[in-house]
Amino acid sequence: MSFAEHSELQKLMKGIVDIFRNYAGCKNTLTNSEAKELLEKELFANVQAPDHLEKMKSHMKILDTNQDGIITFVEFINLLTVLMVLKSSKLQGCPIPTKQKCK
Repeated sequence: MSFAEHSELQKLMKGIVDIFRNYAGCKNTLTNSEAKELLEKELFANVQAPDHLEKMKSHMKILDTNQDGIITFVEFINLLTVLMVLKSSKLQGCPIPTKQKCK
C-alpha cells in the first residue's frame, strides 16, 4: 500500500510520529528544551494569547508525567490526547467527561 492509499487518519498519525522524531532525533525521546521547542513551533505557533506562557508551563508539567526530565513518545501522545479531548468538547459544547449526546 502506497502512502497515497492510506486513510486520512493514518496520514495524520504518521505526521505526528514524524514531527516527534524530527525533534527527538535518533534517541526517540525529547529533553525539556526540545519538548518546549516542539510545542512552541508546532502547537502554539500562531497563538498570541496573553496567558500563552502560563499555558506552556502547564503543558510542560503535564508532558513529563514521571518528572524524569525526558519526554517519551507515550508522554507526548498523552498530552495530545488531553488537548484533543479539550478542544473537541469546546467545539461541541459538552462538559468533560460526559456520556450524554452533544447538541
